[in-house]
Amino acid sequence: MSPKISIVIPTHDRKDLLEACLRGLEAQDLPFDSFEVIVVMDGPADAAREFLDAYRPPFSFKYFEQENKGVCAARNLGNRHAAADLVLCLDDDVVAAPKLVREHLNSHQRDESLGCFVQGGLELRPSLLKTPFLRYQGKLRRAFRKKMQKAGAALEDIDVSGGNFSITKSALDAVGGFDERLKGLANTDGNLAYRLKRNGVRFVYNGQALGFLGHLKDFEERLRACFLYGRTYVIMQKEFPETLWKHSPWVYDRRSPLRNLLRLYILRCSRSRRNYLWIEPRLKRAIGICEALGLTPMAEILYRLVQDFCFWKGADAESGGDLQRFYPKDVPVLCYHNVSDAHNKEYWRYILPVEKFKRQIRWLRDKGYQTVSLDVLFDYLDHGAAIPEKPVVITFDDGYRDLKTTASPFLAQMGFHHIHFINSGKLDGTTDWVRRAPDLPILSRDDLREMAALPGAAADFQAHGKNHLSLRSQDARTALREISECVGDLESLLGKPVRYLAYPYGEHDATAIQAVASANLRAAFTVEPGLCRPGQDFYRLKRVEVFSHDFFLDFILNVKWGWSPIAASRKRLKNIFKKLVRRLRS
Repeated sequence: MSPKISIVIPTHDRKDLLEACLRGLEAQDLPFDSFEVIVVMDGPADAAREFLDAYRPPFSFKYFEQENKGVCAARNLGNRHAAADLVLCLDDDVVAAPKLVREHLNSHQRDESLGCFVQGGLELRPSLLKTPFLRYQGKLRRAFRKKMQKAGAALEDIDVSGGNFSITKSALDAVGGFDERLKGLANTDGNLAYRLKRNGVRFVYNGQALGFLGHLKDFEERLRACFLYGRTYVIMQKEFPETLWKHSPWVYDRRSPLRNLLRLYILRCSRSRRNYLWIEPRLKRAIGICEALGLTPMAEILYRLVQDFCFWKGADAESGGDLQRFYPKDVPVLCYHNVSDAHNKEYWRYILPVEKFKRQIRWLRDKGYQTVSLDVLFDYLDHGAAIPEKPVVITFDDGYRDLKTTASPFLAQMGFHHIHFINSGKLDGTTDWVRRAPDLPILSRDDLREMAALPGAAADFQAHGKNHLSLRSQDARTALREISECVGDLESLLGKPVRYLAYPYGEHDATAIQAVASANLRAAFTVEPGLCRPGQDFYRLKRVEVFSHDFFLDFILNVKWGWSPIAASRKRLKNIFKKLVRRLRS
Protein backbone atom coordinates (compact mmCIF):
# COMPACT_ATOMS: atom_id res chain seq x y z
CA MET A 1 0.00 0.00 0.00
CA SER A 2 1.47 3.37 -1.00
CA PRO A 3 1.51 6.08 1.71
CA LYS A 4 -1.06 8.86 1.71
CA ILE A 5 1.44 11.46 2.88
CA SER A 6 5.24 11.80 2.91
CA ILE A 7 6.84 13.60 5.86
CA VAL A 8 10.07 15.40 4.91
CA ILE A 9 12.41 16.47 7.74
CA PRO A 10 15.58 18.48 6.95
CA THR A 11 18.20 18.43 9.71
CA HIS A 12 21.66 19.75 10.38
CA ASP A 13 23.65 18.08 13.16
CA ARG A 14 20.86 18.16 15.78
CA LYS A 15 20.64 14.50 16.74
CA ASP A 16 18.73 14.93 20.03
CA LEU A 17 16.06 17.18 18.50
CA LEU A 18 15.73 14.89 15.48
CA GLU A 19 15.27 11.82 17.71
CA ALA A 20 12.50 13.57 19.69
CA CYS A 21 10.83 14.55 16.40
CA LEU A 22 10.86 10.96 15.11
CA ARG A 23 9.60 9.55 18.43
CA GLY A 24 6.64 11.91 18.14
CA LEU A 25 5.79 10.47 14.73
CA GLU A 26 5.87 6.95 16.24
CA ALA A 27 2.96 8.02 18.46
CA GLN A 28 0.62 9.08 15.63
CA ASP A 29 -2.98 7.82 15.93
CA LEU A 30 -3.32 6.44 12.40
CA PRO A 31 -1.98 3.30 10.65
CA PHE A 32 1.77 3.42 10.10
CA ASP A 33 1.42 2.31 6.48
CA SER A 34 -0.48 5.52 5.70
CA PHE A 35 2.64 7.72 5.89
CA GLU A 36 6.38 7.61 5.27
CA VAL A 37 9.19 9.66 6.77
CA ILE A 38 12.16 11.04 4.82
CA VAL A 39 15.06 12.69 6.66
CA VAL A 40 17.60 14.79 4.74
CA MET A 41 20.87 15.60 6.52
CA ASP A 42 22.39 18.87 5.33
CA GLY A 43 26.12 18.62 5.97
CA PRO A 44 28.25 16.23 8.04
CA ALA A 45 26.61 14.94 11.21
CA ASP A 46 28.23 11.79 12.58
CA ALA A 47 26.02 11.46 15.65
CA ALA A 48 22.83 11.86 13.63
CA ARG A 49 24.06 9.40 10.98
CA GLU A 50 24.89 6.80 13.60
CA PHE A 51 21.43 7.19 15.13
CA LEU A 52 19.65 6.97 11.77
CA ASP A 53 21.61 3.88 10.70
CA ALA A 54 20.39 2.08 13.80
CA TYR A 55 16.84 3.53 13.73
CA ARG A 56 14.07 0.97 13.08
CA PRO A 57 10.69 2.73 13.19
CA PRO A 58 7.28 1.12 12.63
CA PHE A 59 6.65 3.29 9.56
CA SER A 60 8.38 3.44 6.19
CA PHE A 61 11.62 5.40 6.61
CA LYS A 62 14.63 6.51 4.60
CA TYR A 63 17.26 9.20 4.86
CA PHE A 64 19.58 11.05 2.48
CA GLU A 65 22.65 13.23 2.83
CA GLN A 66 23.77 16.36 1.02
CA GLU A 67 26.71 18.74 1.39
CA ASN A 68 25.71 22.00 3.11
CA LYS A 69 23.30 23.12 0.39
CA GLY A 70 20.80 24.64 2.79
CA VAL A 71 17.32 23.82 4.04
CA CYS A 72 15.61 24.62 0.72
CA ALA A 73 17.77 22.13 -1.15
CA ALA A 74 17.20 19.57 1.61
CA ARG A 75 13.43 19.91 1.33
CA ASN A 76 13.53 19.70 -2.46
CA LEU A 77 15.65 16.54 -2.27
CA GLY A 78 13.19 14.95 0.16
CA ASN A 79 10.22 15.97 -1.99
CA ARG A 80 11.78 14.35 -5.06
CA HIS A 81 12.02 11.02 -3.23
CA ALA A 82 8.54 11.24 -1.70
CA ALA A 83 6.24 8.37 -2.68
CA ALA A 84 3.03 10.29 -1.93
CA ASP A 85 1.78 13.38 -3.76
CA LEU A 86 0.99 15.04 -0.42
CA VAL A 87 4.07 16.29 1.45
CA LEU A 88 4.25 17.36 5.10
CA CYS A 89 7.25 19.62 5.77
CA LEU A 90 8.28 19.22 9.39
CA ASP A 91 11.26 20.83 11.10
CA ASP A 92 13.55 18.61 13.14
CA ASP A 93 12.76 20.55 16.34
CA VAL A 94 8.99 19.92 16.15
CA VAL A 95 7.49 17.12 18.22
CA ALA A 96 4.19 16.07 16.68
CA ALA A 97 1.06 15.71 18.81
CA PRO A 98 -0.71 12.36 18.16
CA LYS A 99 -3.25 13.91 15.76
CA LEU A 100 -0.85 16.05 13.71
CA VAL A 101 -0.57 13.86 10.60
CA ARG A 102 -4.27 12.88 10.67
CA GLU A 103 -5.34 16.53 10.83
CA HIS A 104 -3.17 17.46 7.86
CA LEU A 105 -4.77 14.64 5.86
CA ASN A 106 -8.27 15.72 6.95
CA SER A 107 -7.65 19.32 5.85
CA HIS A 108 -6.59 18.22 2.38
CA GLN A 109 -9.47 15.77 2.05
CA ARG A 110 -11.89 18.62 2.78
CA ASP A 111 -10.34 20.54 -0.11
CA GLU A 112 -11.67 18.95 -3.27
CA SER A 113 -8.83 20.17 -5.46
CA LEU A 114 -6.14 18.94 -3.04
CA GLY A 115 -4.49 22.24 -3.85
CA CYS A 116 -4.46 23.96 -0.50
CA PHE A 117 -1.55 24.88 1.76
CA VAL A 118 -2.20 23.71 5.33
CA GLN A 119 -0.39 25.46 8.17
CA GLY A 120 -0.41 23.45 11.38
CA GLY A 121 -0.26 24.89 14.88
CA LEU A 122 2.97 25.33 16.82
CA GLU A 123 3.17 25.64 20.59
CA LEU A 124 6.02 26.06 23.02
CA ARG A 125 6.71 23.75 25.90
CA PRO A 126 6.73 25.72 29.19
CA SER A 127 10.20 24.35 29.96
CA LEU A 128 11.58 26.41 27.05
CA LEU A 129 10.41 29.75 28.42
CA LYS A 130 13.44 30.40 30.60
CA THR A 131 14.14 34.07 29.80
CA PRO A 132 11.94 37.18 29.54
CA PHE A 133 12.52 37.28 25.78
CA LEU A 134 11.50 33.65 25.27
CA ARG A 135 8.38 34.25 27.37
CA TYR A 136 7.62 37.21 25.10
CA GLN A 137 8.01 34.94 22.05
CA GLY A 138 5.63 32.46 23.63
CA LYS A 139 3.11 35.24 24.21
CA LEU A 140 3.24 36.21 20.51
CA ARG A 141 2.69 32.61 19.39
CA ARG A 142 -0.31 32.23 21.69
CA ALA A 143 -1.77 35.48 20.37
CA PHE A 144 -1.36 34.30 16.77
CA ARG A 145 -3.01 30.96 17.49
CA LYS A 146 -5.89 32.71 19.27
CA LYS A 147 -6.35 35.05 16.29
CA MET A 148 -6.45 32.18 13.83
CA GLN A 149 -9.04 30.31 15.90
CA LYS A 150 -11.56 33.14 15.59
CA ALA A 151 -14.46 32.58 13.23
CA GLY A 152 -13.71 33.91 9.77
CA ALA A 153 -9.97 34.28 10.37
CA ALA A 154 -8.00 33.85 7.15
CA LEU A 155 -4.41 32.71 6.84
CA GLU A 156 -2.39 34.91 4.48
CA ASP A 157 0.90 34.11 2.81
CA ILE A 158 2.61 36.66 5.03
CA ASP A 159 1.44 34.70 8.13
CA VAL A 160 3.06 31.43 7.05
CA SER A 161 5.78 30.13 9.33
CA GLY A 162 7.82 27.04 8.62
CA GLY A 163 8.10 23.91 10.67
CA ASN A 164 4.67 22.33 10.23
CA PHE A 165 2.87 22.66 6.91
CA SER A 166 1.68 20.44 4.08
CA ILE A 167 1.17 20.88 0.34
CA THR A 168 0.86 18.63 -2.69
CA LYS A 169 3.96 17.84 -4.73
CA SER A 170 2.14 18.93 -7.86
CA ALA A 171 1.50 22.38 -6.34
CA LEU A 172 5.16 22.60 -5.26
CA ASP A 173 6.43 21.54 -8.68
CA ALA A 174 4.18 24.12 -10.37
CA VAL A 175 6.09 26.95 -8.65
CA GLY A 176 9.54 25.36 -8.86
CA GLY A 177 9.73 24.07 -5.28
CA PHE A 178 11.72 25.80 -2.58
CA ASP A 179 14.08 28.52 -3.82
CA GLU A 180 17.60 27.14 -3.32
CA ARG A 181 19.13 30.54 -4.10
CA LEU A 182 18.03 31.65 -0.61
CA LYS A 183 20.61 29.45 1.10
CA GLY A 184 21.60 30.90 4.46
CA LEU A 185 18.74 33.40 4.49
CA ALA A 186 15.45 33.54 6.39
CA ASN A 187 11.75 33.43 5.47
CA THR A 188 12.23 30.81 2.75
CA ASP A 189 8.78 29.48 3.67
CA GLY A 190 7.27 32.94 3.13
CA ASN A 191 8.91 33.08 -0.29
CA LEU A 192 7.33 29.74 -1.20
CA ALA A 193 3.96 30.79 0.21
CA TYR A 194 3.89 33.92 -1.93
CA ARG A 195 4.66 31.99 -5.10
CA LEU A 196 1.93 29.49 -4.23
CA LYS A 197 -0.53 32.33 -3.65
CA ARG A 198 0.27 33.80 -7.07
CA ASN A 199 -0.51 30.37 -8.49
CA GLY A 200 -3.96 30.31 -6.90
CA VAL A 201 -3.26 27.99 -3.95
CA ARG A 202 -5.62 28.44 -0.99
CA PHE A 203 -4.21 28.81 2.55
CA VAL A 204 -5.73 26.97 5.50
CA TYR A 205 -4.86 27.06 9.19
CA ASN A 206 -5.52 23.91 11.24
CA GLY A 207 -4.60 24.40 14.88
CA GLN A 208 -5.46 20.77 15.62
CA ALA A 209 -2.48 19.68 13.49
CA LEU A 210 -0.40 20.60 16.50
CA GLY A 211 3.34 20.36 17.00
CA PHE A 212 5.46 21.32 20.02
CA LEU A 213 8.68 23.24 19.46
CA GLY A 214 11.67 21.66 21.11
CA HIS A 215 13.90 24.66 20.45
CA LEU A 216 13.32 28.41 20.24
CA LYS A 217 15.74 31.06 19.02
CA ASP A 218 17.21 33.03 21.89
CA PHE A 219 17.55 36.79 21.76
CA GLU A 220 20.76 36.97 19.73
CA GLU A 221 19.64 34.21 17.34
CA ARG A 222 16.39 36.07 16.78
CA LEU A 223 18.20 39.30 15.95
CA ARG A 224 20.39 37.48 13.41
CA ALA A 225 17.22 36.00 11.90
CA CYS A 226 15.64 39.49 11.66
CA PHE A 227 18.73 40.72 9.81
CA LEU A 228 18.34 37.84 7.35
CA TYR A 229 14.62 38.55 7.01
CA GLY A 230 15.52 42.07 5.92
CA ARG A 231 17.93 40.76 3.29
CA THR A 232 15.35 38.25 2.02
CA TYR A 233 12.72 41.00 1.78
CA VAL A 234 14.95 42.97 -0.62
CA ILE A 235 15.87 39.89 -2.67
CA MET A 236 12.25 38.88 -2.97
CA GLN A 237 11.17 42.37 -3.98
CA LYS A 238 13.68 42.34 -6.84
CA GLU A 239 12.11 39.14 -8.19
CA PHE A 240 8.52 40.08 -7.33
CA PRO A 241 8.22 43.90 -7.36
CA GLU A 242 4.59 43.72 -6.25
CA THR A 243 5.71 42.49 -2.81
CA LEU A 244 7.35 45.85 -2.04
CA TRP A 245 4.42 47.02 0.10
CA LYS A 246 2.67 43.73 0.81
CA HIS A 247 5.64 42.46 2.85
CA SER A 248 6.88 45.76 4.26
CA PRO A 249 6.67 46.40 8.04
CA TRP A 250 6.55 50.08 7.11
CA VAL A 251 3.10 49.40 5.61
CA TYR A 252 1.46 46.69 7.72
CA ASP A 253 3.04 47.78 11.03
CA ARG A 254 2.59 51.56 11.23
CA ARG A 255 0.99 51.79 14.66
CA SER A 256 4.12 52.44 16.71
CA PRO A 257 5.40 56.06 16.56
CA LEU A 258 8.64 54.86 18.12
CA ARG A 259 9.31 52.29 15.39
CA ASN A 260 8.32 54.79 12.70
CA LEU A 261 10.77 57.36 14.07
CA LEU A 262 13.54 54.75 14.19
CA ARG A 263 12.85 53.76 10.56
CA LEU A 264 13.00 57.39 9.44
CA TYR A 265 16.29 57.85 11.26
CA ILE A 266 17.77 54.74 9.61
CA LEU A 267 16.51 55.99 6.23
CA ARG A 268 18.12 59.40 6.65
CA CYS A 269 21.38 57.90 7.88
CA SER A 270 21.42 55.46 4.96
CA ARG A 271 20.77 58.28 2.50
CA SER A 272 23.54 60.47 3.92
CA ARG A 273 25.90 57.53 4.60
CA ARG A 274 25.96 58.26 8.33
CA ASN A 275 26.56 55.52 10.88
CA TYR A 276 23.47 54.29 12.73
CA LEU A 277 24.82 50.99 14.09
CA TRP A 278 25.43 52.61 17.49
CA ILE A 279 21.69 52.23 18.15
CA GLU A 280 21.71 48.44 18.52
CA PRO A 281 24.04 48.10 21.54
CA ARG A 282 22.21 50.93 23.33
CA LEU A 283 18.86 49.24 22.76
CA LYS A 284 20.28 45.98 24.10
CA ARG A 285 21.59 47.78 27.17
CA ALA A 286 18.19 49.36 27.77
CA ILE A 287 16.55 45.93 27.44
CA GLY A 288 18.93 44.48 30.01
CA ILE A 289 18.06 47.27 32.47
CA CYS A 290 14.31 46.74 31.94
CA GLU A 291 14.64 42.98 32.45
CA ALA A 292 16.68 43.48 35.62
CA LEU A 293 14.09 45.89 37.04
CA GLY A 294 11.17 43.69 36.04
CA LEU A 295 9.77 46.31 33.63
CA THR A 296 8.24 43.71 31.32
CA PRO A 297 5.97 46.03 29.23
CA MET A 298 8.87 48.37 28.47
CA ALA A 299 11.17 45.45 27.65
CA GLU A 300 8.58 44.06 25.20
CA ILE A 301 8.40 47.44 23.43
CA LEU A 302 12.19 47.41 23.11
CA TYR A 303 12.21 43.79 21.86
CA ARG A 304 10.01 44.86 18.95
CA LEU A 305 12.13 47.94 18.38
CA VAL A 306 15.49 46.18 18.17
CA GLN A 307 14.07 43.41 15.95
CA ASP A 308 12.69 46.06 13.60
CA PHE A 309 16.08 47.76 13.64
CA CYS A 310 17.85 44.54 12.64
CA PHE A 311 15.32 43.93 9.84
CA TRP A 312 16.00 47.33 8.25
CA LYS A 313 19.74 46.94 8.85
CA GLY A 314 19.54 43.77 6.75
CA ALA A 315 17.42 45.49 4.09
CA ASP A 316 19.91 48.37 3.94
CA ALA A 317 22.84 45.97 3.56
CA GLU A 318 21.17 43.96 0.79
CA SER A 319 19.96 47.05 -1.09
CA GLY A 320 23.40 48.63 -1.11
CA GLY A 321 22.22 51.63 0.87
CA ASP A 322 19.20 52.27 -1.37
CA LEU A 323 16.57 52.24 1.39
CA GLN A 324 14.76 55.24 -0.10
CA ARG A 325 12.86 53.08 -2.56
CA PHE A 326 11.45 51.01 0.32
CA TYR A 327 10.02 54.08 2.06
CA PRO A 328 6.26 54.49 1.39
CA LYS A 329 5.49 58.06 0.36
CA ASP A 330 2.27 59.76 1.41
CA VAL A 331 0.45 61.25 -1.59
CA PRO A 332 -2.00 64.15 -1.17
CA VAL A 333 -5.14 63.86 -3.30
CA LEU A 334 -6.85 67.26 -3.38
CA CYS A 335 -10.61 67.45 -3.90
CA TYR A 336 -11.97 70.67 -5.40
CA HIS A 337 -15.51 71.38 -6.52
CA ASN A 338 -16.11 74.63 -8.39
CA VAL A 339 -13.59 77.38 -9.22
CA SER A 340 -15.33 80.63 -10.04
CA ASP A 341 -15.73 84.27 -8.98
CA ALA A 342 -19.50 83.84 -8.92
CA HIS A 343 -21.17 84.45 -5.55
CA ASN A 344 -23.63 82.01 -4.04
CA LYS A 345 -24.52 82.49 -0.39
CA GLU A 346 -25.90 78.99 0.02
CA TYR A 347 -23.05 77.13 -1.66
CA TRP A 348 -20.12 79.47 -1.15
CA ARG A 349 -17.84 77.04 0.71
CA TYR A 350 -17.62 74.82 -2.42
CA ILE A 351 -16.90 77.69 -4.86
CA LEU A 352 -13.22 78.66 -4.70
CA PRO A 353 -12.29 82.14 -6.03
CA VAL A 354 -10.11 81.94 -9.14
CA GLU A 355 -7.15 83.88 -7.74
CA LYS A 356 -7.15 81.84 -4.56
CA PHE A 357 -7.04 78.67 -6.66
CA LYS A 358 -4.21 79.99 -8.83
CA ARG A 359 -2.19 80.94 -5.76
CA GLN A 360 -2.49 77.38 -4.44
CA ILE A 361 -1.41 75.85 -7.75
CA ARG A 362 1.55 78.22 -8.07
CA TRP A 363 2.63 77.26 -4.56
CA LEU A 364 2.56 73.58 -5.55
CA ARG A 365 4.69 74.35 -8.61
CA ASP A 366 7.17 76.52 -6.66
CA LYS A 367 7.60 73.85 -3.97
CA GLY A 368 8.46 71.20 -6.55
CA TYR A 369 5.23 69.19 -6.50
CA GLN A 370 4.41 67.23 -9.63
CA THR A 371 0.92 66.05 -10.51
CA VAL A 372 0.38 62.38 -11.31
CA SER A 373 -2.46 60.53 -13.00
CA LEU A 374 -4.66 58.07 -11.17
CA ASP A 375 -3.01 55.21 -13.06
CA VAL A 376 0.42 56.31 -11.80
CA LEU A 377 -0.95 56.69 -8.26
CA PHE A 378 -2.59 53.26 -8.34
CA ASP A 379 0.52 51.52 -9.67
CA TYR A 380 2.60 53.16 -6.95
CA LEU A 381 0.16 52.18 -4.19
CA ASP A 382 -0.17 48.67 -5.60
CA HIS A 383 3.44 47.66 -6.24
CA GLY A 384 5.73 50.65 -5.82
CA ALA A 385 5.99 51.78 -9.46
CA ALA A 386 7.97 54.94 -10.12
CA ILE A 387 6.49 58.19 -8.81
CA PRO A 388 7.93 61.72 -8.48
CA GLU A 389 9.68 62.74 -5.30
CA LYS A 390 6.83 65.14 -4.39
CA PRO A 391 3.65 63.83 -6.02
CA VAL A 392 0.17 65.36 -5.81
CA VAL A 393 -3.18 64.46 -7.39
CA ILE A 394 -5.67 67.21 -8.28
CA THR A 395 -9.32 66.21 -8.62
CA PHE A 396 -12.63 68.02 -9.20
CA ASP A 397 -16.03 66.61 -8.27
CA ASP A 398 -19.32 67.11 -10.15
CA GLY A 399 -18.02 68.69 -13.38
CA TYR A 400 -19.06 72.35 -13.07
CA ARG A 401 -19.10 74.23 -16.37
CA ASP A 402 -17.03 77.08 -14.90
CA LEU A 403 -14.06 74.69 -14.71
CA LYS A 404 -13.79 74.71 -18.51
CA THR A 405 -12.79 78.38 -18.49
CA THR A 406 -11.16 78.74 -15.04
CA ALA A 407 -9.32 75.77 -13.58
CA SER A 408 -8.66 73.43 -16.51
CA PRO A 409 -6.96 75.93 -18.90
CA PHE A 410 -4.78 77.26 -16.09
CA LEU A 411 -3.72 73.77 -15.01
CA ALA A 412 -2.98 72.81 -18.62
CA GLN A 413 -0.88 75.96 -18.97
CA MET A 414 1.06 74.97 -15.83
CA GLY A 415 1.52 71.44 -17.17
CA PHE A 416 -0.54 70.00 -14.30
CA HIS A 417 -2.58 66.85 -14.89
CA HIS A 418 -6.00 66.80 -13.22
CA ILE A 419 -9.07 64.60 -12.97
CA HIS A 420 -12.77 65.46 -13.22
CA PHE A 421 -15.21 63.05 -11.56
CA ILE A 422 -18.35 63.28 -13.69
CA ASN A 423 -22.02 62.40 -13.18
CA SER A 424 -22.88 61.23 -16.68
CA GLY A 425 -26.63 61.65 -16.14
CA LYS A 426 -26.19 65.33 -15.26
CA LEU A 427 -24.20 66.42 -18.31
CA ASP A 428 -25.80 69.42 -20.08
CA GLY A 429 -27.82 69.99 -16.91
CA THR A 430 -27.53 71.77 -13.57
CA THR A 431 -26.86 70.92 -9.94
CA ASP A 432 -30.45 69.90 -9.30
CA TRP A 433 -29.28 67.52 -6.55
CA VAL A 434 -28.08 70.50 -4.45
CA ARG A 435 -31.09 71.77 -2.58
CA ARG A 436 -29.45 75.11 -1.75
CA ALA A 437 -28.00 75.78 -5.20
CA PRO A 438 -29.92 73.87 -7.87
CA ASP A 439 -29.01 76.09 -10.84
CA LEU A 440 -25.22 75.83 -11.18
CA PRO A 441 -24.49 74.70 -14.78
CA ILE A 442 -22.74 71.36 -15.44
CA LEU A 443 -20.40 70.57 -18.32
CA SER A 444 -21.90 69.40 -21.58
CA ARG A 445 -20.83 66.40 -23.62
CA ASP A 446 -19.14 68.71 -26.12
CA ASP A 447 -17.30 70.40 -23.24
CA LEU A 448 -15.87 67.03 -22.15
CA ARG A 449 -14.63 66.29 -25.66
CA GLU A 450 -12.95 69.73 -25.91
CA MET A 451 -11.33 69.45 -22.48
CA ALA A 452 -10.10 65.93 -23.23
CA ALA A 453 -8.15 67.49 -26.13
CA LEU A 454 -6.24 69.93 -23.88
CA PRO A 455 -2.45 69.98 -24.48
CA GLY A 456 -0.54 67.13 -22.89
CA ALA A 457 -3.75 65.23 -22.06
CA ALA A 458 -3.95 67.44 -18.98
CA ALA A 459 -7.59 66.60 -18.19
CA ASP A 460 -8.89 63.13 -17.39
CA PHE A 461 -12.49 62.10 -16.70
CA GLN A 462 -13.62 59.40 -14.28
CA ALA A 463 -16.88 58.25 -12.72
CA HIS A 464 -18.90 59.98 -9.98
CA GLY A 465 -22.11 57.96 -10.32
CA LYS A 466 -24.76 58.56 -12.97
CA ASN A 467 -27.18 60.77 -11.00
CA HIS A 468 -25.13 61.85 -7.97
CA LEU A 469 -27.06 59.50 -5.69
CA SER A 470 -25.48 58.72 -2.35
CA LEU A 471 -24.27 55.12 -2.58
CA ARG A 472 -24.71 54.61 1.13
CA SER A 473 -27.75 52.50 2.05
CA GLN A 474 -28.60 51.72 -1.58
CA ASP A 475 -29.48 48.18 -2.55
CA ALA A 476 -26.82 46.27 -4.51
CA ARG A 477 -28.67 46.53 -7.83
CA THR A 478 -29.13 50.31 -7.63
CA ALA A 479 -25.53 50.91 -6.54
CA LEU A 480 -24.15 48.79 -9.37
CA ARG A 481 -26.45 50.45 -11.93
CA GLU A 482 -25.38 53.95 -10.80
CA ILE A 483 -21.72 53.05 -11.21
CA SER A 484 -21.77 50.85 -14.31
CA GLU A 485 -24.06 53.12 -16.34
CA CYS A 486 -21.85 56.12 -15.54
CA VAL A 487 -18.76 54.17 -16.56
CA GLY A 488 -20.40 53.01 -19.79
CA ASP A 489 -21.62 56.50 -20.69
CA LEU A 490 -18.17 58.07 -20.20
CA GLU A 491 -16.36 55.32 -22.08
CA SER A 492 -18.75 55.68 -25.03
CA LEU A 493 -18.39 59.46 -25.00
CA LEU A 494 -14.60 59.65 -24.69
CA GLY A 495 -13.49 56.36 -26.24
CA LYS A 496 -11.15 55.44 -23.36
CA PRO A 497 -11.47 53.21 -20.30
CA VAL A 498 -12.87 54.55 -17.01
CA ARG A 499 -11.24 52.80 -14.04
CA TYR A 500 -11.88 54.99 -11.00
CA LEU A 501 -14.79 56.32 -8.97
CA ALA A 502 -15.30 59.11 -6.46
CA TYR A 503 -18.23 58.30 -4.19
CA PRO A 504 -20.94 61.01 -4.42
CA TYR A 505 -20.80 63.01 -1.15
CA GLY A 506 -17.95 60.65 -0.22
CA GLU A 507 -20.58 58.28 1.21
CA HIS A 508 -20.25 54.52 0.91
CA ASP A 509 -20.89 51.25 2.69
CA ALA A 510 -20.09 47.57 2.15
CA THR A 511 -22.72 47.28 -0.60
CA ALA A 512 -21.26 50.25 -2.47
CA ILE A 513 -17.75 48.82 -2.19
CA GLN A 514 -18.96 45.50 -3.57
CA ALA A 515 -20.62 47.36 -6.47
CA VAL A 516 -17.30 49.10 -7.25
CA ALA A 517 -15.58 45.72 -7.33
CA SER A 518 -18.34 44.23 -9.51
CA ALA A 519 -17.90 47.11 -11.97
CA ASN A 520 -14.20 46.10 -12.28
CA LEU A 521 -12.92 49.50 -11.19
CA ARG A 522 -9.39 49.73 -9.85
CA ALA A 523 -10.03 52.15 -6.98
CA ALA A 524 -12.58 54.46 -5.38
CA PHE A 525 -12.09 57.71 -3.45
CA THR A 526 -13.82 59.05 -0.36
CA VAL A 527 -13.60 62.56 1.12
CA GLU A 528 -12.17 61.27 4.38
CA PRO A 529 -9.27 63.57 5.27
CA GLY A 530 -5.80 62.11 5.03
CA LEU A 531 -3.05 61.18 2.61
CA CYS A 532 -3.02 58.20 0.27
CA ARG A 533 -0.38 55.70 1.24
CA PRO A 534 0.49 52.10 0.38
CA GLY A 535 -1.53 49.60 2.36
CA GLN A 536 -4.81 51.52 2.24
CA ASP A 537 -7.96 49.85 0.95
CA PHE A 538 -8.15 50.70 -2.77
CA TYR A 539 -11.91 51.17 -2.44
CA ARG A 540 -11.56 53.64 0.47
CA LEU A 541 -8.76 55.92 -0.67
CA LYS A 542 -8.57 59.25 1.12
CA ARG A 543 -8.92 62.75 -0.33
CA VAL A 544 -8.74 66.09 1.38
CA GLU A 545 -11.36 68.68 0.40
CA VAL A 546 -10.32 72.26 -0.38
CA PHE A 547 -12.90 74.85 0.72
CA SER A 548 -13.24 78.53 -0.10
CA HIS A 549 -13.07 79.55 3.58
CA ASP A 550 -9.75 77.74 4.18
CA PHE A 551 -6.75 79.88 5.05
CA PHE A 552 -3.71 79.49 2.85
CA LEU A 553 -1.98 77.81 5.80
CA ASP A 554 -4.85 75.29 5.86
CA PHE A 555 -4.08 74.44 2.25
CA ILE A 556 -0.38 73.91 2.99
CA LEU A 557 -1.19 71.65 5.95
CA ASN A 558 -3.71 69.71 3.84
CA VAL A 559 -1.00 69.00 1.27
CA LYS A 560 1.62 68.03 3.84
CA TRP A 561 -0.48 66.24 6.47
CA GLY A 562 -3.80 65.48 4.77
CA TRP A 563 -5.68 67.66 7.25
CA SER A 564 -5.44 71.02 8.95
CA PRO A 565 -5.57 71.11 12.77
CA ILE A 566 -6.31 74.82 12.48
CA ALA A 567 -9.41 74.22 10.34
CA ALA A 568 -10.47 71.37 12.62
CA SER A 569 -10.16 73.64 15.66
CA ARG A 570 -12.20 76.36 13.94
CA LYS A 571 -14.92 73.83 13.16
CA ARG A 572 -15.03 72.64 16.77
CA LEU A 573 -15.20 76.20 18.09
CA LYS A 574 -17.98 77.02 15.62
CA ASN A 575 -20.01 74.01 16.78
CA ILE A 576 -19.49 74.95 20.42
CA PHE A 577 -20.63 78.52 19.66
CA LYS A 578 -23.77 77.26 17.87
CA LYS A 579 -24.68 75.03 20.81
CA LEU A 580 -24.16 77.94 23.21
CA VAL A 581 -26.41 80.22 21.14
CA ARG A 582 -29.15 77.57 21.01
CA ARG A 583 -29.01 77.18 24.79
CA LEU A 584 -29.20 80.93 25.35
CA ARG A 585 -32.20 81.20 23.02
CA SER A 586 -33.99 78.37 24.75
